[in-house]
Amino acid sequence: MKIVFLSIILSSCSFFIKSMESKEAIELKQRPELATYCVEKELNLHLDDLSNKRIFAKLLKQRKFLRLNFIEKSLLWTLYQFYISPEAFSPTARFQILLRYKGKIQSLDFNQGAFPAITALRYLAKNYPTQSLPNLLNLLENELPKRLPIGKGFATFLQQNKSLIKSKNFKSHYYKADEALKPGETFPKPSLKNSLLNHKTSNRVIIDSWTPYNQFQCTESLSSYSIYESPIENRVVGISDVMGNIFILSSSLISPNLKDPNLNHIISGKPGLPSVFCIDEQDRETAIFVSYSQRSPSQILKHFLDKFSGPYGLLEIDEQIRESRHMKLHSPQRLLVEKELDSGLPQFYAKSIGKILGYYQSSSSPFFGFIDDPRNENTLECH
Repeated sequence: MKIVFLSIILSSCSFFIKSMESKEAIELKQRPELATYCVEKELNLHLDDLSNKRIFAKLLKQRKFLRLNFIEKSLLWTLYQFYISPEAFSPTARFQILLRYKGKIQSLDFNQGAFPAITALRYLAKNYPTQSLPNLLNLLENELPKRLPIGKGFATFLQQNKSLIKSKNFKSHYYKADEALKPGETFPKPSLKNSLLNHKTSNRVIIDSWTPYNQFQCTESLSSYSIYESPIENRVVGISDVMGNIFILSSSLISPNLKDPNLNHIISGKPGLPSVFCIDEQDRETAIFVSYSQRSPSQILKHFLDKFSGPYGLLEIDEQIRESRHMKLHSPQRLLVEKELDSGLPQFYAKSIGKILGYYQSSSSPFFGFIDDPRNENTLECH
């Protein structure tokens, strides 16, 4: 009887694995050939949401925004995220910032204290010439349209957390007839002027030390990469200009909740796990790569960087960011793949593995700015 029972279990497991492995591989080349970058004249923005990117780009063309300096525009770009992505941009979120301003590069990590994201905003406002944060927030809120489009990430959060949301104020803004808003639908612009910056913060900031990997410098070791229990889904935004100034921000928030009905459109949680930044800066060119999704962003970035064995430029980055990826997992050892590999390990197919944001600038090219990952399935709009 035991032998029969064991045979049934083994047969079932064998059938399950075989059915998983028999699925046809979904390769990137089968997807639409989406553009990954734009050649801009003055400013380049990165956001996985075309509708909200359009709104901010339009604001920046107004006279009162044109006279702002790069740090002020970066702060406004960050403050805007609290309106459109409160599930990821929260006062309690972890903020990782890579900033190059007037030739000086800093990598900063705000993940300690009660409100690390607000600590990050105040750090930038204190250490660089800017208007006060309340003035910038007031300017932004006064100029934003009365209604804002909802993005995919926030819409998914609303759908998955419907039973946990107790705030009537929140429900009246983001639900229709008890149904969560869908991507592309709009909601009334919330007012954050009296709540977002009203938090006591610490002065805790970690200035990252760089770890070498080949010709790159990285915020963590790629040789002994981490593998997390479940995929991380950090949000990454960026802004860069023709002068070579760069601002890239990764926001991570875990266990988001709305336990306090008086949070006024702000979602709390805990600082999340880090994205991984790597930079290759030469005399006349700069390349930056950020890995910010899946269970092992450092492993994905390592495999990606290993493909650059010599000089490279924009076209090489565009080509490599479209290439298929894989990720090795443990207990048991197996491979997650976008395309079948010649390996003795069990392989399981995935439509998309990881996300990488690139930045490139060279004195020999008119291009500067971000190279998007086609796995985001973003439609870029170039000006």
